[in-house]
Amino acid sequence: NARRGPEADRDRVMLLVFLGTGIRLRELVGLNVGDVLFDDKHLRVQAKGGRVATRFLNSQLRRELRRYLRARAGAGSDAARAC
Repeated sequence: NARRGPEADRDRVMLLVFLGTGIRLRELVGLNVGDVLFDDKHLRVQAKGGRVATRFLNSQLRRELRRYLRARAGAGSDAARAC
């Protein structure tokens, strides 16, 4: 009984980012679309102590993030600009 739809897609991508980058849960929930830097192949996260840290995005994770953000943009969101 797998879930489907936008929320399931979001949850899947969140889990992939969480596991693929090693970021903390607090860093994950604080991410914004602008924190995904596809050209630089990394995420910008607000780390412990208020410092900004970067986390590498491998090619598979970048592909999944792009797919999700494009689908979200097609649903009427601002996410298309990040891709």
